[in-house]
Amino acid sequence: MSNLVAIDLFEAYSKKQLPMDRGFIVSSFFKEDSFYSIYEIISYSTVKDIYLAGNGLVFQTNGKKMFLMVEPSDYPHKSVEPVFRDRAYQVPLRFKTSNIITAKNRSNIIFSKEPQDAISAFTVVKPSGMDSAFLFYESPNLFDAIETFFMSLIYEGRLNTFSPKTYMSRSDITVIRPLIYLDEQHIIHLKNKLNMPIEKNTCPVDGQTGRETAKVMIQELSKTYPKLQERVLHALQNYKKYSLWERED
Repeated sequence: MSNLVAIDLFEAYSKKQLPMDRGFIVSSFFKEDSFYSIYEIISYSTVKDIYLAGNGLVFQTNGKKMFLMVEPSDYPHKSVEPVFRDRAYQVPLRFKTSNIITAKNRSNIIFSKEPQDAISAFTVVKPSGMDSAFLFYESPNLFDAIETFFMSLIYEGRLNTFSPKTYMSRSDITVIRPLIYLDEQHIIHLKNKLNMPIEKNTCPVDGQTGRETAKVMIQELSKTYPKLQERVLHALQNYKKYSLWERED
């Protein structure tokens, strides 16, 4: 399980930084005179092509879509199903196929019970005004950082892992991993609770890499040393306290 890094979708496209293997796209649409808002969430994998067409960005691949909307307490047409509302407020949702949660301020949060399939291709509309479209792609989490530490030690003979904040000079992007301290099991629990669609890794050697070997090794060592991951994390956070040999010329 991995963290997610966010970047503006159309900016990523202009800089040729869109991942072709998989990712999540979240488009947000707001109203200037109301708290009424609409969100479109798309997961995709193995893209054949991405190109601009009209006022949107076309992804040639299969995908899964989920819609979520926030309906303020003073919205006057609550009885009308979202799919039949005026164009500016229309969302492809039916009450019987949606989850509806009422917040403390009496706003309704309505979202799909099941994702919809996008066959062959889908288009993401270019946002305007207050609207936005962000791409979320996978970035390693805390357990991956520990795995990377052991991989570097075993396969490279050095103490090394990635940082929670990394500047990528080639693309001039700073990657921040805000959920890196969140345990993998918590992420899995949240994914199951929200019934979030997860695309399977299409890499042909998935589960057969050096990272998988390091993961199994950590799991086995943790049976004997239950606080192993906690100790390694502590070591990663105290990088100035290493007592290592100095190389003699």
